Amino acid sequence: MDGIRVRRAPRHDIDRLRGTWTHTDTFSTPAGEELTMVHRLAIVPVDEVLAALRGAGFQHVMSYKNWASTAPEPPDGSRIIAVGCRAAGKTMAPGETGR
Repeated sequence: MDGIRVRRAPRHDIDRLRGTWTHTDTFSTPAGEELTMVHRLAIVPVDEVLAALRGAGFQHVMSYKNWASTAPEPPDGSRIIAVGCRAAGKTMAPGETGR
């Protein structure tokens, strides 16, 4: 970076009890300057995502392993791709959950 050597030290912490994954990047220079960036992400089980879609009024909810999949199959962990349909013209008011 502008001729300054920067070292990046990534770290991952998984808290299964709270359902979070924390990614921490620490950047440092030989002069001792340091910057830390923390990103916290939720860990949501696939079954909860699919159930939430059904609860919001979607029908025929299916999951796919990747964008190239031509038939429904369980996700492989790298991403969740879910599709469903809702009756034409069905809308929900703000705050409505579809339950």
